[in-house]
Formats: sequence, structure tokens, C-alpha cells
Amino acid sequence: MPNQATPKPPVSLAAVDLGSNSFHLVVAEYTHGQLQLRKKIRQRTVMASGLDEQLQLDTTAMARGLQCLADFAALLNEEQPSLVRALGTNTLRVARNSKAFTDQAENVLGHPVETICGSEEARLIYLGASQAMANPEQCHLVVDIGGGSTELIVGAAGKPQLLHSLPLGCVVYRHRFFADDAITEQQFSHAYTAALAELLPLREAYLRLNWQTVVGTSGTAHTAVSVLHAMGLCPEREINKPGLLALRAHLLTLGNLQAIALPGLEPERASILPAGVAILLALFDAFSITSMHYAEGALREGILYDLLQRGTSADVRHQSVAQMRKQYALPQQRSEQVTATAAQFFSQVAKAWELNQEHLLFLTWAASLHELGRTISHNQHHRHGAYVLENSDLAGFSMQEQRLLAFLIGAQKEHPKLAPLPQSQQRPFLQLAVLLRLANLLQTPGLQQALATLKATSNTLTVHLPTHEHRSLWQFLLEQEAAIFASYGLTISTH
Repeated sequence: MPNQATPKPPVSLAAVDLGSNSFHLVVAEYTHGQLQLRKKIRQRTVMASGLDEQLQLDTTAMARGLQCLADFAALLNEEQPSLVRALGTNTLRVARNSKAFTDQAENVLGHPVETICGSEEARLIYLGASQAMANPEQCHLVVDIGGGSTELIVGAAGKPQLLHSLPLGCVVYRHRFFADDAITEQQFSHAYTAALAELLPLREAYLRLNWQTVVGTSGTAHTAVSVLHAMGLCPEREINKPGLLALRAHLLTLGNLQAIALPGLEPERASILPAGVAILLALFDAFSITSMHYAEGALREGILYDLLQRGTSADVRHQSVAQMRKQYALPQQRSEQVTATAAQFFSQVAKAWELNQEHLLFLTWAASLHELGRTISHNQHHRHGAYVLENSDLAGFSMQEQRLLAFLIGAQKEHPKLAPLPQSQQRPFLQLAVLLRLANLLQTPGLQQALATLKATSNTLTVHLPTHEHRSLWQFLLEQEAAIFASYGLTISTH
């Protein structure tokens, strides 16, 4: 969760993409409605190859990633962009020990390192690709084959209509089907069939949307168009099935990954080329594709454009929260009361507690969703609500951000559980939990909002109560809160 507010143009900003095959850093400037790239760096880290059968990321892969991020940090220190966002994709979302890496990565990079779910990755890919399309108003199928996953998006005029993320990628398939470095007909067939099995269940839903063109983005598509054109098999920036079949046949004649040396091919991508070709052929057959055109925009550019919208009225996270409220038919009046009270409390303590506008967003979102769990059961409603939030696909939110929002909902009762949160967010979100709990308590029947005012220091909170017939009840409730939060080093008292 970037601790920053969007400044007015011109804006310098940076995106870090922690992919399964490579890490990317893009630094750009946004001015006059356009993004102008200043720096673009890629380092091959092959993080996906560090996953064992128990989905544990090994220390060697982590070390490669951390060294790369140290290099990126040096460049970011030189460029000093106003906005920075670093996002991990498939390998980090499936690794069971990914938090161990992201905690270290945040310290090395000097910025929060988040992980996004597959649907959010697909949304950002489409956002970036749509900016690079010649005819963005048309309905396109966008395909991004990465190292660990493949994203499929159908959209038009900058708005995605259908999106999926599938667990098939060129690095994963290289280790799964070409582990011995041999290139045989049987290995190609197995890779193709496995990819087809993942894709065919989606065929009907995607074909129903009648997209006009297919756009390929990112590394695998870029490698394919480069090689196919250099070998004279396809027109420039285009992939077609005859060209793929000819490339497949040529790879079979080579017989070994170590023997691959083709025009237009970067040597470091040679070992994953057969896996990429197998996945592309499965895509062409699953969706009856005749040709695919390459577009420059992808995840990195999508992160940049999304960064510009964060914290503004265009922030897609507002829409996600509103959609969840609508989906679960949450009562409007009480949510508005709790939200207004929480925001009022926030304004009274924000300076002392060093809370920023992004923290206020999370507090108001949590306040508006605080009764989510009651739609499942009144008993343990805070746990039910937290579970729903953490396990939903919420556009615009990283997995860490969903965990932060779920934490606030779960922290409405009992002792808040801080351990799952990034170290840097534990203190501010504990403070936000206090504000949400007090805003809830103020809605107790007979206790009107705005009865209390708050004053805070770094480790204390004083609640000023006026004389009121329910003061003893309010005092009792606050004593319970004080007993809970004292164990976290926060003293709550009344006056």
C-alpha cells in the first residue's frame, strides 16, 4: 500500500513488476495526458524455477530476486519518482512462503512490495495493453503468456468484459515438460495437451463475446513475433498458426534446448521458447485464432496508469467496495453513520498518529463494510466478514491490501491479530482498528454520534465524554476496549 498521495501533473512515477521469469522496472513521466517512458530495465530472475513440489520458494531464487531489487532501488534513488508501486505475480501468489520474500524485498527496495491475484493481474494487463492499441474502441482478446501464468482478457474501449488467469506459463512448462532439455514430439504434445485442457473450458464464454482481433503482450508474444519475423515465417509484429507450426518443426530438428540459437531470439529466452510455442498453439486451437498481433503495453504500463487513478474519484477500489455492498445488500443508513463517525475520529487523531489519506480510505471502506459478516451469521460475524474480504477478487486491491481491509473487519471484536500484516502496516492499522471499534460503539442505541471527541499522542488515546445519562455505559464499554489495547502498548482513557 503506497504511502503517498497523487500529485498534480507533471508526475514522475515508477512500476516494478516482479514476474515469474523476469523482474521489470519502468520509470515514466505523466504530462499533458501522456506517459513518457524515461527508463526501462529488465533482469531475468526465473523465480518460478525456485518453487519446489511443496510450493516453497528456495533461498537461491529469493537471493536472485533480492539482488535484482537492490539494483532497482539504486536507480529509484537516482530518479526519485513521486509514485512507486511494486507488484508480484504468479510465483509470489502461489508460493507458501512468499511473505518471507516480500518482507525482505520491501526493505531492499525501500517501497512496499505487494502481490496481486490473477484477475487483478489480468485487469492491469488490459489497462496497459489498451493504451497501446491502434483501435482501442474495438473488442479485443488480449493474451499475456508469462513465466508462471497466462492471462486472457476480452475488453473494448478500455473496459474489460471477461478476464481469467490460468496456471500455465513458459517457465513452469519448461520445467514440467522439458526438464531434461530434450525437445521431442512427445514432450511438445504433452505440453500442448496440458495447455489445451486448461483453455477449452473457457472457449464458449470467450467466443460468445465476438472479439474482432487478438493482441499478444509481454515476453512470450514479443519473443515469438521477433523470431517468426526474423525467420521469415510471419509478417512483422504478427503471429499466425502456420508460422508457429514451422517454428515447432524446426525446434524438433534441433532436439535439445541447449542447441537453440535462432535469429531474433535473446539467448536467455532460448530454454523457454518450446514451452511458449506449445502454449501459443494451444491458444490458437482453443479459441480458433488465425492471427495475433503484438502490442507493447502490458502489466508495467497498466500499473503506471492505475497509479495515476489511486486516491482519486477514478480509483477502481471505490467501485469494488460499492459492488460488494450491493452484492450483499448491506444496510445503508447504519453504514453511513459508522463511516461518518470513523472519519470524524480520524481527523482528530491523524496528525498525532501520522496517518495519511490512504489510511483514511481503508478506514472508510472498512466502516462501510463493517456488517458484511452479518449476512452470513450474527455469531462470529467479524470473522465471517474478514474471510469473505480476504478471499474475494476485488479489482484494484492487491492481496496485501485485501488482507489489510479484512484485518479491520476482523478486528471489530476480540484481540486483533497483527501477525499476518506487513510489519510496516501493523501499527497504523491497529490504530485504525481502534477508530473503527469506537465508531461502532458510538452507534449503540441511546448513544448518539459526536458525543465524544478524541485526543491522541503516539501511544495514548483520550476519549472526552460530555455529561450524559448513558455516560456510565459508555465508560464501561471503553474500559473493555482499554483492557484489550493495553497489551498492544496503546493506553485508552476517558475524561
